Amino acid sequence: MKILSIEDHELIREALQLKLAVLADNVEVLSAANYKQAEILVEQYPDLDLILLDISLPDTNGFVALKNLHKNYPLHRLLYSLPQNHIRILTALWKA
Repeated sequence: MKILSIEDHELIREALQLKLAVLADNVEVLSAANYKQAEILVEQYPDLDLILLDISLPDTNGFVALKNLHKNYPLHRLLYSLPQNHIRILTALWKA
């Protein structure tokens, strides 16, 4: 399984990468710190199974990014998180 995490906060990005990588032996996690990096990775890796998108990104409105990803890559599964959920997401990841 190949997962792309789009997250501008380095600590959260690293925690997601660490936790997702241990889900199974065949999990590969790619990370982007902004939408521009994400677009490059999506083009380079058309076989992505899942895209995790932080709605609060520095280089674009997250909802615009979500709309563009869905429009341009309709076969990819997308999950997104809102900024106020970061602590809850990290807590859940570390408890998992």
